[in-house]
Amino acid sequence: MLNVENRIQYMITFNSNVMIRNLFLLVVFLGCVSLRHVEAAIDIVPKPVKLVETDGRFDITSACSIVVNDDLKTCGELLADYLQPAMGYRLAVSSKAEKSKPAIRLSLDKSLKKLSEEAYRLEVTGQGVRIQGASEKGIFYGIQTLLQLLPVEIFQTEVQPVSWTVPGVQIEDYPRFGWRGFSLDVCRQVYSVDFIKNCIDWLAMHKMNVFHWHLTDDEGWRIEIKKYPELTRTGAWRGPNEKLQPTFCSGYYRYGGFYTQEQIREVVGYAAKRQVMIMPEIEVPGHSRAVAAAYPEILCDYIDPGKHELSQNSWCAANERGYEILGDILKEVAGLFPCPYIHIGGDEVEMEYWENCRRCTGLMKEKHFEKPAEVQNYFIHRVAELVEAAGKKMGGWSEIMDGGELPSGTVVFSWIGLDHGIAAARKGLPVVMMPGEYCYFDMGQTPLERGHYWAGMVPTEKAYAFNPLIPDSLKPAERKNVLGVEGAIWSEMMDRPAWHCEYQMFPRLCVTAEIGWTPQEQREWTDFKGRLDRSHYMRLYQKGIRFRVPFPEVTYQNGVLTAAAPYSGAVIRYTADGNEPTCFSPLYTGEIETEQPENYRFKTFFTPHWGSIAVGIEKYLHPEMKVTTTIDAHPKCPAQLLADGNEKTFFRSNRRVKDGDTVLFEFEKPLDCRKITIKSGAYQTSHYIITHAIVEISTDGERFIRSGWFDAEGDSEVICTVPIKALRIVFTEPQYEERLVLQDLKIE
Repeated sequence: MLNVENRIQYMITFNSNVMIRNLFLLVVFLGCVSLRHVEAAIDIVPKPVKLVETDGRFDITSACSIVVNDDLKTCGELLADYLQPAMGYRLAVSSKAEKSKPAIRLSLDKSLKKLSEEAYRLEVTGQGVRIQGASEKGIFYGIQTLLQLLPVEIFQTEVQPVSWTVPGVQIEDYPRFGWRGFSLDVCRQVYSVDFIKNCIDWLAMHKMNVFHWHLTDDEGWRIEIKKYPELTRTGAWRGPNEKLQPTFCSGYYRYGGFYTQEQIREVVGYAAKRQVMIMPEIEVPGHSRAVAAAYPEILCDYIDPGKHELSQNSWCAANERGYEILGDILKEVAGLFPCPYIHIGGDEVEMEYWENCRRCTGLMKEKHFEKPAEVQNYFIHRVAELVEAAGKKMGGWSEIMDGGELPSGTVVFSWIGLDHGIAAARKGLPVVMMPGEYCYFDMGQTPLERGHYWAGMVPTEKAYAFNPLIPDSLKPAERKNVLGVEGAIWSEMMDRPAWHCEYQMFPRLCVTAEIGWTPQEQREWTDFKGRLDRSHYMRLYQKGIRFRVPFPEVTYQNGVLTAAAPYSGAVIRYTADGNEPTCFSPLYTGEIETEQPENYRFKTFFTPHWGSIAVGIEKYLHPEMKVTTTIDAHPKCPAQLLADGNEKTFFRSNRRVKDGDTVLFEFEKPLDCRKITIKSGAYQTSHYIITHAIVEISTDGERFIRSGWFDAEGDSEVICTVPIKALRIVFTEPQYEERLVLQDLKIE
């Protein structure tokens, strides 16, 4: 794991010497917002099926050993690996030990298979710990529970001065579903091998067993295919001099990368030791611009004259050369992943290319197809044959059900609500439930935070409410076709800050883990939240995960500001000058009387170094204004929407912004305000932002002076010392992306 201190930046840097700085931080750390002391509590996530607390306890010391059968030696060594960094010593792993000696004993009990192949029992007494598993998988999950029974410091990577006491318990545990997955898009943003391994560790910690690796999309091809080297030579990169243009804030430079086959084998092996299966996704027939950049012969023979030459992103359904290339690709992919499935995508296909392609229209005539959805079904069946020839089974997104029946055994990943999943289960097809409104963690968690919002906001409590088996929706025999549940992150909005992917994952990934493992009748939000608040947030922190800290709920009524704590014992600090609170800001202790609530900002601090976003009472002016621009606007998003006072509307360009373009805001009356914030990009994202522009203001509407520029987030702040009549954005270079989005001015 990455060292926590390397990953968390101090908010304030002192110019004094390091010793004084650290001493001062220690005073704050111990006196106010320290690493919260976690009392001994049995707060396991996901919640076990059966847990009974017993008298007694067991202290793990250097005299303790790990006793295993020969066939569990790998599990024993892995347990020793888990314990060594924080304990400072390595427990011996042996196949024999005297019964009187303190030990952690691992053994198989095949009778547990009647519960699940992943079932385990764990018992802690004064003499030691015993973990029995139905299989090696069960032993592994018992180990994960043992780690959560230990003090939270066990997840640290450096030696901790802690007594390693395990409370007395008897646990019998097994999963509700066999498929407990997480999908990560590595195409829009590229993630290192180390980060992928971190993700696998986080899944394993929560008893999740599938990592769905989305390896190809319009924005990049991320897997080495030796027979077709151009896929990674050309298709893995985007930039101003590349065939793939900059997008999703990759910047005006060469951006990209890919995983070599050697790296993939390394990651697959790493995951297997942690009982995580990796399922690759090779997206077809749509979302394939990266393939087209490398091998344009896979495309239809129709090019839309009104679009960029590389706008087409769908495989031709009637091109035999395309099937030949795809078959070769799938064979290489199959050889890298032991997983029995290959996910082939199948969503959001732009079928108009098929409707205008000479070959595809000929196919439709030959096969008597009446609609392009039938062409997709034909394509999916052809791909299923290629997947089967590679020795695998096929999985795909909801849309693969459109246009006709699917081959037997095809796994449907239901992301557009639950209807496709229910329909598939009724037809006897295996299903993984992952509807966006509950399971897509790229969705924003509140209106104040970054993220997509097309599936609505997905706060942790809403995600926890999801039940993959809706009562009365399926018959008992059909319910067995629901393999499980999967969370997902699509990485369009994960470009910055560097830890934003972790922020979006946690604690929502903990939710998916519990949905997949714990019986529905034992799940309850208040109980889950209590386990998070008391213990599990601290485990995540000790493990170095930059999770989302809940922010205070701020209200203003009758001249009084109130900040409600998001959890028991939360430390809240505030400022009264509009700046973001730091660990040295005043501690919030109760109601604040003020006539200027908009000047206050509040923030939850989990530690001095890590906290929530800053929040307050937003109070903006909405003056009458006229907005004009030289930029061609999208018909549904004209510039005048920036003057309607509705923060949900926005301006969107219909082309790439050029050097010399302008956007002009003319106020009906001179505007007397303190500050104007200009925000660009889709709401709460850094997609379609301003990259090269200046801001000018005018007191008379005729003569303008430069007053600001735009930061890396595509935003600008203008401090107003005199009333202004107009504000103008002047673009100084072509923008990186093909579109631009501007939001309403925030005028204070």
